[in-house]
Amino acid sequence: MKIGGEYRFAAIGQKHCLAAAAALRVGADRALDFVNTLRNNVTGAFEAARDELADTDRDTSRFAGEVLASVAALPLVR
Repeated sequence: MKIGGEYRFAAIGQKHCLAAAAALRVGADRALDFVNTLRNNVTGAFEAARDELADTDRDTSRFAGEVLASVAALPLVR
């Protein structure tokens, strides 16, 4: 799947999301609100998931931390 002409998930940014919204005939304001909500809340959701896994085995806990770091590094995330 591509978003705004970009296939690489790690490269998808706001401009790609707005291009996809235009192609889907979603208003730019609505799309921008959605993108900003996603950008502002996704890290917290992954932090909560990591915290819930903190008491599991060491490998699972470490993996959850790595996933969080990867998500936080995505261009779309603040």
